[in-house]
Amino acid sequence: KDVSVAVDFIAKKDGMPVLTHVLIDSDGKGHCRMMATDLEVSWSKVSACKGDKIAKCLPAALLLKEVKALPVDVKEVVLDFKDNTVSVNGRCKIFTLGGEDFPVKPEVKKWTGLSIDNFISGLESVSRAMGKDDTRYQLNGAYLDLERNKVVATDGHRLHMETVRVRGDKASSLIIPRRAVSLMLKYPMAEIPKLTRQKGKPKVGEAIDKPAKFDLDVFGHKVHVRYEPQIFQKSLYGANLEYKGPVSSTGYLDDHVSADIIKQKMDEMGSLKDCVQALAEDKYLLLNKTVSITVSENYMTYPVAEGEMLIKTIDGAFPKYADIIPKKNPIKVRFSSADFLQNMNGVLPLNNEAVILKINSHLTIETQSPDKGTYKWQIPCKTEGKDKGTVEIKFNARYVIEAIKSYESQEVVLELKDTDKDPAIINKNAIVMPMRM
Repeated sequence: KDVSVAVDFIAKKDGMPVLTHVLIDSDGKGHCRMMATDLEVSWSKVSACKGDKIAKCLPAALLLKEVKALPVDVKEVVLDFKDNTVSVNGRCKIFTLGGEDFPVKPEVKKWTGLSIDNFISGLESVSRAMGKDDTRYQLNGAYLDLERNKVVATDGHRLHMETVRVRGDKASSLIIPRRAVSLMLKYPMAEIPKLTRQKGKPKVGEAIDKPAKFDLDVFGHKVHVRYEPQIFQKSLYGANLEYKGPVSSTGYLDDHVSADIIKQKMDEMGSLKDCVQALAEDKYLLLNKTVSITVSENYMTYPVAEGEMLIKTIDGAFPKYADIIPKKNPIKVRFSSADFLQNMNGVLPLNNEAVILKINSHLTIETQSPDKGTYKWQIPCKTEGKDKGTVEIKFNARYVIEAIKSYESQEVVLELKDTDKDPAIINKNAIVMPMRM
């Protein structure tokens, strides 16, 4: 499993042979560090092991194949190093490189810890808009705007953004390279942050078998909690906790907690209110998919596969995206997401670059190709702010589809002006430039 993760982090081109290798570094005291890097992203994990102190670089892809080839009843991988080779469970010998050849992990003087709600889902929403242009390298990633609590991506033709919630000390915004974003989306199940809490003083005679109500501050949110104990044969077997406030996306949550957990939290926290506070914070982190990262001037870390991912952030200034967002688009068009995407399945075989939208009493979707043919169909829509006549706008078909899929909802809200010079807004968070007619 670990070697499989390491293979995802090695260089895909072998300009430097060592970048296609994984470092196996044992301290001889029962700890082994595995590390892989392509200089832009790296992953490391410390695991338990038995054996002598040694540091060697093994070809990652080849090692993975040999480990996978071991019989299923083999429970332990044995690497026997000798000179410039390693034997895998005595079945094969693989050439190695010295551990001193592996790139040194950069020294960073100051790290700032941050907790971010909905970070990975936000990255997923904006990732389709990341650039691929070598000449505008600062667009080839996702921008974490720590001042506005946003993640943003743009390739210069369209822009996707999503709101996240950041907690922690003040730090500089940063650009996460696209390969790092792809790996973060592949391994999204980061550990929920463990909170450090001070043990409270027990309240003498406080009962946990009586109803109670609390107004709490949960990471800056006001949350009202109602505690309803459940008694069976005069013994507490659990409690219902009713949360009202932004603990969940709906603003309401009804949760059952066992008596064992309540008693454990009471022992830790001291009072019922502190117990409920701890439960509310844990529930908030879980429901908001909160992750903990650290950032510095040029690097960030992210927990991956029980190890740590180190990312070299992109140097350069991200565009002032707030200036790109239209302040007022008077025309709003609402239509079914399913109907529109179904019609786009008819558009793409003929022309996967351009689609023309004609807005009147209906939304007409059409395209044409000089050598393939034409497509034209209408779907119902509701329009606000449009004068009499037909509004006709051409878009890149793929950009519109990806914007709708990135911010899934049953209804699409398209906001625009009656011109092909001003950007349109799709579902509030995606900006798409029209094409010239």
